[in-house]
Amino acid sequence: MDITQIPVGAHLQLEDGSTVEVVRSSTDGRSVQVRYLESPFAPALEGTEATCTDYEITGFTTDGTHTDTQRLLSE
Repeated sequence: MDITQIPVGAHLQLEDGSTVEVVRSSTDGRSVQVRYLESPFAPALEGTEATCTDYEITGFTTDGTHTDTQRLLSE
């Protein structure tokens, strides 16, 4: 996945089940800055920001459903 193509404002699903929003696009091609919107196994993360690598991202979400990142970014 080319993480540099993920726009600010995109909602992503992470491998731990969390939903995050991109707050800063990738400048290094390895990570994006995100804000946790939901974190079912670590509620204390909600509202906090973190750096997220492409290995942690499993897909995009727009309405709570999961969409494969490989398919979207290759279209």
